[in-house]
Amino acid sequence: MRLIDDAEVLKNKNRAFVFELVTNNPRLSIREIAHRIGIAYTTARHHILRLEKQEFVEKNGRYWWIKQKQNRP
Repeated sequence: MRLIDDAEVLKNKNRAFVFELVTNNPRLSIREIAHRIGIAYTTARHHILRLEKQEFVEKNGRYWWIKQKQNRP
């Protein structure tokens, strides 16, 4: 279920950092994401769950991956 368009999702600086990090480093846990970016675990969790809701990422076990979408380059 798409709530807002892709550009709006990535306007948030921390969320864009999370997305870029997961794009370049698949198989990261939320704790690893938070540590690498230098944000609180709860902040990283909020952003990764928002990205999941918008179908940017998906979870495989405890790790997060970029979700491959046909309509996204």
